[in-house]
Amino acid sequence: MVVLLSLPLQGCRKGQDEVKIPWKTEQLAEQIDQTRKTEAYKLPAMPKEKSSLQKYWKALDYALENQHASSPSRTLTKKEAREDTTALFAMLKELYGCYAYFNQSDAFAQAEEAILQDIERIRELDYTGYRSCIRTHLRFLEDQHFLIDQTPLKRPMVTFTMQDTFEKRKDGFYFKDKRVTAIDEETKLETVLKEDALHAGRYVYYQKINEQKTEVTLHFAKETAQRQKVLPLAAHPSDKAILEKEIQGVPYVHTARMFYAKREQEKADAFLKTAEKFKDSKAAILDLRGNSGGDLLVAESWYRSFSGTAKGGHMQTLLKLPLENPLLEEKFHAEDFAQSLSDLRKKEAWKQLDELHAVVERRSEKQIKNDTLLFVLQDDQTASAAEHLIDRLHSLDHVVFIGTPTAGMLRGSSFLTVYLKHSSLEVSFGNMLTQFSDSYAKEYYGIEPDIWTNDASALVEQLLTQ
Repeated sequence: MVVLLSLPLQGCRKGQDEVKIPWKTEQLAEQIDQTRKTEAYKLPAMPKEKSSLQKYWKALDYALENQHASSPSRTLTKKEAREDTTALFAMLKELYGCYAYFNQSDAFAQAEEAILQDIERIRELDYTGYRSCIRTHLRFLEDQHFLIDQTPLKRPMVTFTMQDTFEKRKDGFYFKDKRVTAIDEETKLETVLKEDALHAGRYVYYQKINEQKTEVTLHFAKETAQRQKVLPLAAHPSDKAILEKEIQGVPYVHTARMFYAKREQEKADAFLKTAEKFKDSKAAILDLRGNSGGDLLVAESWYRSFSGTAKGGHMQTLLKLPLENPLLEEKFHAEDFAQSLSDLRKKEAWKQLDELHAVVERRSEKQIKNDTLLFVLQDDQTASAAEHLIDRLHSLDHVVFIGTPTAGMLRGSSFLTVYLKHSSLEVSFGNMLTQFSDSYAKEYYGIEPDIWTNDASALVEQLLTQ
């Protein structure tokens, strides 16, 4: 990291005359802007599916009629298990937003048939056995929003690091004066060794994987190897739903989630007000570490308020919902949905494709002018709606993302939780499909930061003061 020289920015804004932004930090932000090229964000085509409105209402009625669980402890009859399985797959076909995307080679039909065969083979079928069967055969769904008993089908990925650092020389990376040729099976060391932003000349091991590990093997040039301890990165819990303060005179906000405006109006409003405050600042810090997501419309409103535009982003979302049908209004009024239907209609620029599908495209061909130097802090726990906000902010100039890859809860959404009629198996899924470039974001892996660090708070302090 270069030495940062402190110079006041021209055109100081009201209330921030005393704030000085280091010139080298401004230069760093401009360099990052240059690396964000739109050709890396080409979106894949949306899958097409034929749907019946009549079948949609039937499936939705089943879902709404089964919002509460009965006791899951009793033994299931084979007939009950078959009926629950048939109902589950019929419901997913009509309501699940990612159904067409994952239905490669009739994957759902094959999974349903495999489950039905398992039901016939198992002598005594109880709740635990049935749940295991469902989870096993639905593991092809790469969607962290899809839950069975509030648990994803696959474990989330975890970022690991080690305390000791590496050095980069002309002929490669060194660990304690020994040249490293591989870490475990990884020979492209640049993918797992990131420059230490807090200590010049040092490199830190970071790797996000879907397995638990306590050690890695370092392979050296002289055909020797040694085991080295690794640790999962620490989480960043907060005892406050929303925290506002100043760091070196720069406004800072941390929010634990994207508050649902319908249920948490006061908190949502407080968060939205920070967008206006940030917009009128020379620099600001948006801390999304540990943000579990929530109301996508609140994230969208924050972005529009801060940026002053509806443009931006590198994703496209397909919504499976008869938005303009009057009957939907009746069903929404009868149930306690977390989002307002009117807000859903008004606060997104939906393009209606047919009576059941609408699409919104969040993308920009070039970077959008932004005068506020915005630091965005992110980690493994930055999820869902918070990741969508991060995507939108990638379109703006002078935004620097600091931390580690996000949670990777991008493909699907949250819409319904249903308890299957006989087993009371709890199934949660969404009605959206979001498409993005795999070179930019990945489900489970997330969106990478511009600057990797396990101590984003310390790095921001350094960027603002040195």
